[in-house]
Amino acid sequence: MSIEILLVEDEPAHAELVQRAFAPRGQQFHLSLACTLAEARQKLASQLPALIIADWLLPDGESLQFIREDGSDFSIPIILMTSHGNEQIAVDAMKAGVLDYIVKTDQILADMPHIA
Repeated sequence: MSIEILLVEDEPAHAELVQRAFAPRGQQFHLSLACTLAEARQKLASQLPALIIADWLLPDGESLQFIREDGSDFSIPIILMTSHGNEQIAVDAMKAGVLDYIVKTDQILADMPHIA
């Protein structure tokens, strides 16, 4: 049985790095990709993953907005990642209940299975 992960990322190169990082783990993980908050909501309506890895800034909004819309009792762990990191975003993310907040680099994205 594989662990379901929803990757919410609009940058194809970043999504590819995360997907390649999980590939050597074989059947242990199954990643579903959503490129927008709307697409992520659709995927969540049909299946709840064990983990969400979400880019902070997406074409249709910020991932923190997505977390808040689903209520403070949102039970799926979320790792928020961003290329535009600053201290206030990190504080807001942690207050919203994210599991972790990371600033994207090629090395961090390639190491994502160890972070998740």
